[in-house]
Amino acid sequence: MTDNSQWNMEKNRLVLCAKITGYNELVSSSTHDQLKARFIELNNALNEKLQPLTTGDDLRYDQFLDTILIAANGTDSRMADLITKAAMGLMHVAVDLGFPIKGVISEGELTFDKNNRLYFGKPLIDAEELQERLHYFGIAVHDSAEKTLRENVGSDVPFLF
Repeated sequence: MTDNSQWNMEKNRLVLCAKITGYNELVSSSTHDQLKARFIELNNALNEKLQPLTTGDDLRYDQFLDTILIAANGTDSRMADLITKAAMGLMHVAVDLGFPIKGVISEGELTFDKNNRLYFGKPLIDAEELQERLHYFGIAVHDSAEKTLRENVGSDVPFLF
């Protein structure tokens, strides 16, 4: 069971890495003020949607450049439930605000140190490689996380959000 009182910086965890597609075009075709307003709107909507999932410090997230990173504090059934709910919440926010995103849920050892803005590990590489092969907007599940999600969320869990 996960210790709800402490976030482990380095841990085997479920992670959702999503990228805003067309980011460079968006930046190039918008004024700085327009872009700032859109990203503040995205950040506020994401905060509102994910806030109920972050109680107990089992889920953390950050947004930088074109990337939204959401990490669970482990791989047990509670973490699997949280990451799938976060994936659905992210998709709702992105669709509502007109942000086309591609994302991947993966699993593995990941450092998620928001205080020092350090995020690294194989799950991010796995997510990026699969994102490049996706020809649709949405969130897919990488092979590394499929077994964990099936065992903990159920065999009927959608593997495309």
